[in-house]
Amino acid sequence: MHTLLVIPVASLASVTVVRLFMSPFLVYKNRDAEARRAEEALKKRHTHEEMCSDLGDLYAEAADLRNEEVPPSEAYLDAWVNRFNSWRERTLDTLVEFGMPAEYALFQNADASGRRPVRLSVTNISDQVEAYDAILDRHQIALQKILENFAKALS
Repeated sequence: MHTLLVIPVASLASVTVVRLFMSPFLVYKNRDAEARRAEEALKKRHTHEEMCSDLGDLYAEAADLRNEEVPPSEAYLDAWVNRFNSWRERTLDTLVEFGMPAEYALFQNADASGRRPVRLSVTNISDQVEAYDAILDRHQIALQKILENFAKALS
């Protein structure tokens, strides 16, 4: 009878010893997993705030472009168009950098809607300025919608 008790007691003792040695490992493993999740959540929030900041700066830059005086000559218009194209490309790059394909498509499609850009046969600078202003307005509206969506997501 004594021999029959040795086997269950030995099994229980070995399980208890193994658990005692494994306990700190399991505690640290769980704590590390929680710390990793918290760090990822903080990094994601920081990334969202950084993204909103970058997109907000680009939105403000678009407002500055819209507030500029009507270019008095074609050379000034060309310089303005180059600044506009640079702004547009930086905005698209920012959307790609933050992994936002839907927002990228929304912003890029702002070109496709509304009045077409400058017609080559147009020689009147004010017509060209008006056409580019309409394009910039559509891009600014798309960027504003993107910012509003992310403001809702952050709150």
